[in-house]
Amino acid sequence: MVCIRTVAYNAEKTLRRAMDSVLNQSYSGDIQYYVYDNASTDNTKAIILGYAEKDSRVIPIFNDVNSMYEADKRASCIDVLERCLKNDNDYYVSLDADDAYEPTFLEDMLGFMEENQLDVAACGSHYIDTASKQLRLERKLDDDLILAGNTFGTYFPQYHQFMRTIWGKVYSAKVLKKCEFKHMNDVRYGIDTVFVTDAFRHANRVGILGKSLHNYYISRKSVSYKWDQARTKSDQILHANAFDYLREKVGFISKANYDFLYMVYFYAIKDTLNVLLNTGMPLPEKLRQIHEILTCEDTSQLLRLRHPQIRAELESVFDRVQAFILSQKEARKPDNIKITVDIYFAMYPDLSQLIDKENLEYLLIKMPDITQYIVRKEYGLILEGIQTWFKRHKQDDIPLTKLELSTYQALNKPDEALLLLLADIKKNRPHAFEALNIDARFTDLMKKSPLLKDMSADLGYALLQVVCWVMKHNYTKALELFVSIEELHIADDDLEPYILFGQNLSATAEDMNAYIYFKKVWISYLLDCARVSDAGQELDAFKEILPDDEDFIELQHRYDQMAT
Repeated sequence: MVCIRTVAYNAEKTLRRAMDSVLNQSYSGDIQYYVYDNASTDNTKAIILGYAEKDSRVIPIFNDVNSMYEADKRASCIDVLERCLKNDNDYYVSLDADDAYEPTFLEDMLGFMEENQLDVAACGSHYIDTASKQLRLERKLDDDLILAGNTFGTYFPQYHQFMRTIWGKVYSAKVLKKCEFKHMNDVRYGIDTVFVTDAFRHANRVGILGKSLHNYYISRKSVSYKWDQARTKSDQILHANAFDYLREKVGFISKANYDFLYMVYFYAIKDTLNVLLNTGMPLPEKLRQIHEILTCEDTSQLLRLRHPQIRAELESVFDRVQAFILSQKEARKPDNIKITVDIYFAMYPDLSQLIDKENLEYLLIKMPDITQYIVRKEYGLILEGIQTWFKRHKQDDIPLTKLELSTYQALNKPDEALLLLLADIKKNRPHAFEALNIDARFTDLMKKSPLLKDMSADLGYALLQVVCWVMKHNYTKALELFVSIEELHIADDDLEPYILFGQNLSATAEDMNAYIYFKKVWISYLLDCARVSDAGQELDAFKEILPDDEDFIELQHRYDQMAT
């Protein structure tokens, strides 16, 4: 006995095509065709009754309530299994009310099963556009594939596509009686996949026939294009179920199968996000669903894998989510902004290298368009946007200043450019200067040069252009500018570093005259500070080199007076 099941809801336009394809099979054996009217409001019930009156193989069943996702057992495949699969030699087949089987489907499939002693057999499908009736694609294998033992793991990526849908297959009653279908009540989307996975799990031998004997008619009215609140959780359950299947079936999960399953998961959440973004629901709930998809552990692991095959597609999906968020002012209001920021950080974990959550929250409210450049790491455009804003507004903005500094670093701007920015912040943005500890950043930069490592921030600001030339390693230009400064107010604490800098810069620039000049200033400073011993050591070095230099003679005289 072959038991066939079709569930129809408002299918008056397609049901005859489906039923005719079953009742006109070339197979000559016994058929029981269970056709469920799922509380239709059109002519579906009358069509079923008409066929049942003419053909005793049609068994009509009518539901009082439309159980769209088959929560009602009366419309489920379990009901058919209990009704008619009494003998282990019986078979079960499913067909949607808008699809059709080729006339030789049963004959070819049952022959294939008998020849290869199969528990389950699958065939290929033609995908036909409902509107144009044109063939869009064909999903089939080039050759027959027989699965047994370890080959369930070896060929998993090749046959997995046939595990997603219940139709296009023949199942032996023997294997279905072993199935528990334990996840049937856990998912609302992907029930077919749960059914087939359980059948494959309990089957000893499965065959994929290299022929297309099923016609799938593509329609936007399909459940695949409709939103259900449980769909997000269903993706996660199906992902885990596939892992469990491989572990139970072959005892381990190879690297190839591991990567493949995450590719499958990606395409599942991609479809789910597309449906979600297009569905009508209150924005807070939509954001919550997006957040759940993007922050669950499965998605986090997918992002950590950085799979090269899906990287570009992943960015495209995330760009669409971001565009949706930017188009929704409500997403940037106080009640929703935190979950919006969490969505951003889930999609783009590297954001933390440039900006923290608090500052991104601020930007989404104040300058939402600039976030597009941030997630794409278009640092030049980020910097251009920030600097344009500062020119227009002349405001002391701490978060934007922080982002400006991070962008400079991300762009690997030269140290001297960053020094100039820090000096500008000190001059024009006092709140940002204090909040972001600009002095410490400035001195840390100067410490990169041995000539500047002992210089204070205040002295660095005072000698800003000189410092920049030093950072560019143009010591001659730095010295030229340094000695040309006519008026410079130097704090007492900075006087010694200032003189030593002049001395060391002269030596580095190999300018002997300047070096001698600053050496004289240094000795005079030591004497002014009563550091007589240090001054004497310095003078001893020049007694033989410049014995007739009037300045050194005068400094020696001062030293002698202080030493006695």
